[in-house]
Amino acid sequence: MPASIVRALGTDERVLACAQGTRAGVSQFNPDWVKTQRVDLNDDGRQDWIVEGRHACLRDGETPYWWAYADEAAGQRLVLSSVTAQALQPVDARTDGFRDLRLRSAGGETVARYDGTQYAIPAAAPPASDTQADTVAGRLEIEALPRAAHGQESFRIALAGRELRRTGADADFPDFPAPRILQRYPQGIAPFDEVVVFQQEMYGNACDGGPLWMLGLKRDGSYAMSEPIDFCGGKAAQLSATRDELTIVLPGGPLNRGEGEIPAETWRYRNGKVERVAAP
Repeated sequence: MPASIVRALGTDERVLACAQGTRAGVSQFNPDWVKTQRVDLNDDGRQDWIVEGRHACLRDGETPYWWAYADEAAGQRLVLSSVTAQALQPVDARTDGFRDLRLRSAGGETVARYDGTQYAIPAAAPPASDTQADTVAGRLEIEALPRAAHGQESFRIALAGRELRRTGADADFPDFPAPRILQRYPQGIAPFDEVVVFQQEMYGNACDGGPLWMLGLKRDGSYAMSEPIDFCGGKAAQLSATRDELTIVLPGGPLNRGEGEIPAETWRYRNGKVERVAAP
């Protein structure tokens, strides 16, 4: 492994965070702390470097950290920095001249793509609030409206002051009136610059959770709402995203009330539309 990579890893924050062998701000990093593989990531004829953490300092429990360095005439350039994954695999698809990297973890698969300077991963951002968020298209807000004459609640979802949807009384999801922001993908899922996942909820205990739907946003203020995915409980939905699609796994489980089991389902959100994935 080149001395430049050894020096770079010796000052990486993940290595420095380890208490073993650190002196004057530099970890006494040893090359046998990592495992390397060579692969040409950008078809320039040079074998680039993929580095997998093996030492306890470079692992999150059993899951290693990964780095990638492009081998260039001027030396080795860091293009992927301390990403955790159970496995990392270059694939044939390319973005901006570099091969995409498939990362596998317990929550599913994610694809890292080169953005012109380094690899980027479409990160999920847990919402600071489940009723409002600042998005690429403006302020997104959920507002409770005055109760209808028959007492049923209703809500208004607005983007930059424009009403997108009403839920509850005499509107969408009358049985699941209360929307909440479940997850955000601020780096986008194609063709959108940001995607927000909503879950509708009901009051009472007939269902634990409710339908899921996605709001795709573009920087010019345009948007698209997906069809809902029916959901009435069991274990919480599991979400995993790449730049091209969002996978939603409904693990199933015991009925919230009564006897029986809810079967597991897998859904895919792609190009603004949802479709159920057939069981293998």
